[in-house]
Amino acid sequence: MIITSTKQEGETDMVEYVKGKIRVYQRNIKRKLKDGKTKTYQTHQQQVTLDKNDILVDGETVAVVPLETFKTYIESTSTNKNQLQELTQVQKKYKDITETNQELTNDIKRLRNSKDHTQERLTKALEEINQQQKVISDLSNRGFFDYVTGKLPESYKQLSEPKNTQ
Repeated sequence: MIITSTKQEGETDMVEYVKGKIRVYQRNIKRKLKDGKTKTYQTHQQQVTLDKNDILVDGETVAVVPLETFKTYIESTSTNKNQLQELTQVQKKYKDITETNQELTNDIKRLRNSKDHTQERLTKALEEINQQQKVISDLSNRGFFDYVTGKLPESYKQLSEPKNTQ
């Protein structure tokens, strides 16, 4: 009989074994001791009778285990191989997820920096717009006398001056 356990995608690991039967014999042996007394010993003998096979050779050392234990061992070996394969796949997925997480973290940092830079530009633009609106308001609210004399508001003069960068 051949038991197979699956390895990886299509490959099989074959385990061959020979079926047999165990016979247990007990004998009572009587021995005469030096002092003349007789003593009875009980011996146990186990004999394995195997079906005809070509997988065992003369003088080979073999292990004899119950068939159910052997089948359980083969199934657990197959299960362990499957679990190892699943673990390898999980480790690969974990590595991929970790790399993706690192990429996303880098993207988030880049986007935060971009947002901060845009926010600063927006703040400066709003300050400039407010200053220009004040100039427009001051120019609109000039009196007739200011028009005649050509007097400009102070806010307009400050807008025209070059800015000192420190």
